[in-house]
Amino acid sequence: MLIFLLHSLFLIVVSSLKYPNEIVDTPIVICESDKIIIKIKTTISNPSHIYVDGRENDMECVSRNQNKIEVAHDKCGMVNEKTDQPNGSIRRLCIFVQLHPLFVTESDRSYCAQCVYVDSHVMKDIESTLDISEAPPLQLTPQFDAPVMPTCNYSIRKQGKDGPPVQYASIGDSVFHVWSCDGNHNGILVQNCHVEDGQGNKILIIDQNGCGIDHYVMDTPVYNKEQSIAYQETHVFKFAQRTVTRFICQIKICMKGDDCKRLSPPEACPTLDERFADDVNDKGKHFADEIRPPASMPSDVPTLDDDTSTEFVRRSPAKGSIYYGVGYNPKRHRREVIINTATRSPKQFVMKNGYPEMEMVGELRVFENPQDVEYFG
Repeated sequence: MLIFLLHSLFLIVVSSLKYPNEIVDTPIVICESDKIIIKIKTTISNPSHIYVDGRENDMECVSRNQNKIEVAHDKCGMVNEKTDQPNGSIRRLCIFVQLHPLFVTESDRSYCAQCVYVDSHVMKDIESTLDISEAPPLQLTPQFDAPVMPTCNYSIRKQGKDGPPVQYASIGDSVFHVWSCDGNHNGILVQNCHVEDGQGNKILIIDQNGCGIDHYVMDTPVYNKEQSIAYQETHVFKFAQRTVTRFICQIKICMKGDDCKRLSPPEACPTLDERFADDVNDKGKHFADEIRPPASMPSDVPTLDDDTSTEFVRRSPAKGSIYYGVGYNPKRHRREVIINTATRSPKQFVMKNGYPEMEMVGELRVFENPQDVEYFG
């Protein structure tokens, strides 16, 4: 017999022009012995669709025109973690709530919920010293000060990572790429970076694990002790016949602790020679195919919609894991952030396998003549 002890659910609100029907209040999570129930309250009518993330085509994992979804244990990809001290388990799942019957709108939301269960013999020990209420489970207050996304920034600087921002540079100049997110609980991983010329031509320079592809172009970023800032020095380069060089990167957010230590900074990044060898041996093709000349976007370069993240939930039985969610298409609403401009809108974050991610852009105008840099700068 398993008895419910704790449940938690976290929400990030996206503000913009919204579909008339809206979600109000924080959804209620009911942790039953054999299933998890999530109830949604709306202003006008029930949501058109509620489904478990990634299982929209599985009828066991979908609720239509109802104000709740029920998911049985061990179904729909529900994560089940065993815990010690006390013995029990933590069950987690993420859902998406779509209000409009046909389209995803900015009023839609993603949620992740978790239930903590403890074995019955443990509860008997607790009952000997505590008065256990038989009241139905109530909505619990989030265990963090406020369910808000951190403010993140991507800037390109000169004279060091703390130097002044730079918008103009000449070929060969030394500049520092700096990524940062505020918040006392957050760590970051910089991943899936590519450089483009402003005309759609792109080359991958940091992979999905946060490792630099070619240290001659950009090495793996260096992280501060708090894991809230990453930076790397590079020498300015540009595409032939192009002035604008744009860097597009994803920032993945993790909660500080063992979870973040496993994620960031990346460990054992392969060298360029090792990438060549692995690609020839494992894939039967040369790595140069991936970083081909800038004529088109390589088909295997990860994007925000690719499932390139780490495993869904890192093994961390401690309570208080935080999850973020938004309901919009990041490609359709991507906001290009010119260097030294903080991206403050929580709309930029998308949920990927239990981790929020943001795509950020840094831009540099490169001249061949240093006098041009002085003139424009």
